[in-house]
Amino acid sequence: MLPLSLSMALTVRVGNTLGQQRLTLARQVAWNGIVISVIVAVINSIFLWFSAVPVIALYTSNSEIQALALSIIALAVIFQLSDSLQVNLAGALRGYKDTRIVMVITVLSYWVVGLGAGTGWAREGRWHGRPSRGSRLLDRFDCGLKHGCTATSLALTAHQYSG
Repeated sequence: MLPLSLSMALTVRVGNTLGQQRLTLARQVAWNGIVISVIVAVINSIFLWFSAVPVIALYTSNSEIQALALSIIALAVIFQLSDSLQVNLAGALRGYKDTRIVMVITVLSYWVVGLGAGTGWAREGRWHGRPSRGSRLLDRFDCGLKHGCTATSLALTAHQYSG
């Protein structure tokens, strides 16, 4: 939720700066907001990673379940950065009233890259060299989602940088 709230603030800041006809400052505001969001994502990731083991231990003492939960937390740690980037880049572009390209990039990234990768891995029947069932299938679709989010981040960064 923190990246989303930063994104909303960034939309307003960029839009207000553009409304004042200060185009150079608007670009600087957008990039400063994106840098702040990345710093916040790194701090969130560090906190999530170092607090994971004690929190998981509160819920279960089974070592297999703890290992599975920790593998999911590792994916969440990686997701923090790409999610924060894509949400805040979209917010900055919204401030520029550049919404159509955000929609196209997001739809293609999630539905083609993310869902395509997740479905392909789920059909494969193996995950990291082991047969997969149940929660491992969830891992595959979750990784597909993360690939889609990362693709969105990269495409929006390229679009923001080129503009």
